[in-house]
Amino acid sequence: MIRDDLIIEEDLMSIDKSSQDDEMPPSLMEVLSNKSFFIAFSGHIFEMLGASAMYIALMFLIYSYTQSVTMIGIFQIVTMLPAIFLAPFAGVIVDRTDQRKIMLFSIAIRLVTAVGLAIVYFFHNTIHSNLYLILLYVIFTIRVSIWPFFSPAKSAYTKLIIPKRNLLKANSFSSTALKIAGVLGPIISGALIAINYSIGFIFAIAASTISILFFLLLVFTGQKPPTNEHSLEEFRNSKSKFRIVADDFKVGIDAIKSSPKIGYVIVILAFVHFAFAGIDIMWPVILQSPTEMNLNSTWFGAMESVIAGAAILAGLVVMFFKRIDRKIILMTGFQVLEGLAMILMAFIRNEWLMIFLIMLPFGIVNGFYNIAFETLVQENTPYEKQGRVFSVEYFLSSLTLTIGLTIITLITMFIENIPPGVFLYIAGGIELVVLLVGFLFIFKKKLYTSDYPISETIVQTKDIQ
Repeated sequence: MIRDDLIIEEDLMSIDKSSQDDEMPPSLMEVLSNKSFFIAFSGHIFEMLGASAMYIALMFLIYSYTQSVTMIGIFQIVTMLPAIFLAPFAGVIVDRTDQRKIMLFSIAIRLVTAVGLAIVYFFHNTIHSNLYLILLYVIFTIRVSIWPFFSPAKSAYTKLIIPKRNLLKANSFSSTALKIAGVLGPIISGALIAINYSIGFIFAIAASTISILFFLLLVFTGQKPPTNEHSLEEFRNSKSKFRIVADDFKVGIDAIKSSPKIGYVIVILAFVHFAFAGIDIMWPVILQSPTEMNLNSTWFGAMESVIAGAAILAGLVVMFFKRIDRKIILMTGFQVLEGLAMILMAFIRNEWLMIFLIMLPFGIVNGFYNIAFETLVQENTPYEKQGRVFSVEYFLSSLTLTIGLTIITLITMFIENIPPGVFLYIAGGIELVVLLVGFLFIFKKKLYTSDYPISETIVQTKDIQ
């Protein structure tokens, strides 16, 4: 278990120094002038471009090759399983290691796997069909397995380099920029894949190559995080690494339990991921199947881009907020839109109606929710525990999503010709029920109070004086 008291006192002072000016107004220009932040989010943008191209290529490639809903489900499950097992280790590593190097290593793995997937596709005519699918599954599984390390590292590093008063600005700007890449990526890659899958793979490799250059620059020129070298060495030399992982995982859980709002959001988010499994499997099927919408990859890219575009609008709106005073109410309310959109998706089969009635709500929810959640955790969790808290959240979300994917896959495996809409009705209904119970819990436990009680007290005192 990390002994947080062993972190060098000067390093703690450098962390706390960012909070000394928190009474000053938030400043987006201050965020943009932060070199470390600018380099990190620039690298992330290019990785997002490559990731969207790779995801769309594989979803269409696997379904067009197998014409099987079950194979899509198996693909999703197989690629999620490593995240469940690795997420607890992620918190241990992120809170003990230089987060810049973790991000660089993660992007390097993503680049190698992108090249591997491209090579497998280039030689698919000479590979047995079963081996071909296995190779795609294995390489993509390695690719997504590294993300439980990258995501907490990025959030913890943001907490380090950005003052608390600017966290909402930084997260909203970063989310907006990433969603812009999320708009361009699917449009570009969808069009390229429609021409030839090879071009889509090359685009993904090029984007990841640029990304890794940015993270190399971050390692050499970005702000260095304080690291607990004693604790890191202790972990390396320990013969009971699983005990340390378990202890550290408990630290993350205890940190979450100490903040009822964070605990509530993470639990609700886990249930929502369980329900979201319906879309993860059925979305590619609805778009591609000849008995459904029979659309090509260009339309798929366009749909994904609308989601990202709506998230951009949400991010731009949030960017002009000084703060969001009651995130938990807005986050729960916005997710109701997602549940309703999921039910609408069950019977709407017109691409334009789907864009305006479904994709837009999804984008708004994703854009706002991600910003609010990350900011809420960063504001209420000490820097030295950030990795462990985010790894617990990643573990729970991955576990519940995998359970949902497994249930749907087993059903499609043993019961043929079930309309995709049935799964979406059930998934949307589950999400709405969970959110209704969530609202009741919020008011019962009085979680609707301000997220900034200390700041409000200061303001009220100044007003009285």
